[in-house]
Amino acid sequence: MYMSDKVDRLFEEIEEENKRSQAAPAAPSEDEQALAARLREERQSKISGFKLELDLGDEEEHTPLPEEIHEREETAAEGEPPASPAEDPQEAVSPAEAAAAALVGFSALEDDGNGGEESPPIVTYEEEPEEPDGTNEPQKAKKRKKKKKSRMDRTTWGCIRGIIYAVLVLGISGTLAYFAITGGIDMVGLNKSSALVDVEIPRGASTEQIADILKEKGLIDQPLIFRLYSKLTKADGGYRPGMFTLSANMGYGSMIDVMQSTKPRDIIKVTIPEGSRMMDIAKIMEAKGVCSTEDFYAAVNKNDYSDYDFIAAIPTEADGEQYANRFYKLEGYLFPDTYEFYTNSSADTVVRKLLNTFSADNRVDTSIRAAIKAKGMTIDEVIIMASLLEGEANNPTDMARVARVLYNRLAASTEYPRLECDSTQDYVRSIAQLDDGTEALNKAYDTYQRRGLPVGPINNPGMNAIEAALNPSEEEEIMDCYFFATDLKTGVTYYSKTLKEHEAVCKKYGIGMYA
Repeated sequence: MYMSDKVDRLFEEIEEENKRSQAAPAAPSEDEQALAARLREERQSKISGFKLELDLGDEEEHTPLPEEIHEREETAAEGEPPASPAEDPQEAVSPAEAAAAALVGFSALEDDGNGGEESPPIVTYEEEPEEPDGTNEPQKAKKRKKKKKSRMDRTTWGCIRGIIYAVLVLGISGTLAYFAITGGIDMVGLNKSSALVDVEIPRGASTEQIADILKEKGLIDQPLIFRLYSKLTKADGGYRPGMFTLSANMGYGSMIDVMQSTKPRDIIKVTIPEGSRMMDIAKIMEAKGVCSTEDFYAAVNKNDYSDYDFIAAIPTEADGEQYANRFYKLEGYLFPDTYEFYTNSSADTVVRKLLNTFSADNRVDTSIRAAIKAKGMTIDEVIIMASLLEGEANNPTDMARVARVLYNRLAASTEYPRLECDSTQDYVRSIAQLDDGTEALNKAYDTYQRRGLPVGPINNPGMNAIEAALNPSEEEEIMDCYFFATDLKTGVTYYSKTLKEHEAVCKKYGIGMYA
C-alpha cells in the first residue's frame, strides 16, 4: 500500500471515529483501552528500531487515543489555524504532512495478521510531545537542521582527514624513497672520489663514533645507513683501533673489511729540523715509511689547502707580476717539529698535520699575528724573512742581527736595492734540478738579481727565526750595518757598515770570493 493510500485511509478512520465520538462522547471504555494497548504492543513488535521514548517527568508514557486525535482534527476544522512560527514559514507543516510524517515508520508494513485489515494507526513521536500551542514543531525543525549540519561537519572533517592522511603517506613515501636511493648510492660508493684518506679509529670507538668520523672525513654521506649496515652485517664490535687508508668509492663493505681485517699500522716519530726545505721533508717522510716523495710532492703542488687562512692569503700572480713563479706554494708553512705518524699514511694527512702545527691554534698564534700586523707586514712577508734568517744565521742572536741588516737594506732600497743573500742562490740550484725554468726561478728567488724579498720562503723556519724577523736586534753596533758575512768554518758572523769594511772582513777570514 502506498503512502498516499495510507494517508487517505487514516483520514477516513479519523472521520469515522469523529462520528462515533459525537454519538458517544463518553470516555473510552476499558475494552477500548485494552484494544489500544494490544495494538500498540503489536505495532511496536513489528517496527524494529522505531520505538521512541517520551520524557514526561514523573508522568507515565501515554499514547494518544483515537478520541484525542479526533479532538485535534475537530479543532483544526473549526477554523483555528495551527500554531507555527511566523518567522520561518517554510517550516510550517500541513495536517496531511503531519499525518504522513507520523506514518513514516509504518509505510513498509504489510498485513498484521488480522485478515488483511489494518488496525487503527498508533502515533508516536521522535522528540518532545507536541504542545497544545504547537511550539514543538519549530524545535523539531531546528533539530533536523542541527543534525544535517552535524552530518555535513562530519563529512567535511572526514575529507580533511583523508587529505592529511594522503599527504602524510606521500611525504613519508617520498622521504623513504630518497633515503633508499641516496643510501644505496652511498653504500656502494657510486660515482665517488677515489682519493685516499687516512682515518684514525680511536680505541674503544663505537659504531656511531666511527660513522661520524667517516662522515667528517668525507668518506660517507649517510652515517645512519652505515650504522644499520654495520649492524645487519654483524660488523659491530669488530673494528680495530689505528690508522687506516680508505677512499669514498670503496663502499661500506670494503671500508669495514679494511677497518676489521687490516693490521693497524705502526706509529713512528719523525723530526723535521728547522730550516728544512720542502724537498728535504719529502725525503724524510719516505725514509721513515710515512709516505713516498712522489705523493708528498703531488699533495703540496696539487691539493687545495685554502681552508687555512694563512695559505689563502698568499699572493699570486693575479696580485702582481712580482708574485709570479712561486715554486712551492706551501714552502715556509710546513712547520718543523717532532711528529708522530702512522706508517703508510696519505700525503694529504701528513701535509695537514704540518699545517695544523703552524696554525693559530699552535705556533703562529694570535699574539704573533698581532705583532705581525703592528709591524705593517703580512704573514707571508714575515715567513719569507724568517726563512732568510734560517739560511744565513746559526743561532737566535745572529738571526736578530741579520734581521737588522736586511731591514736596513730594505729601508735604503735606492742605495741597496738587493739583499744579496747566498742562501737564495742555493735554493734556486736545489729546485732547478726539478724544473728547467732556471731563468724564471732566478728572477723569482735569487736576491742578487731580484729587488727586495724573494717571491716566497726558501725553507721552513722555526719559531726562533720567526721571532727574530719580528724583533730585529737593537744593539748599537748593529743598528747602522748593511753587510754581514759568516765564516762557514767557525760559524762566526761579522757585520759591517760599509762595502769597504765588508770586503776587508771577507778577505781577512777567507769568506766568499776570498775563500
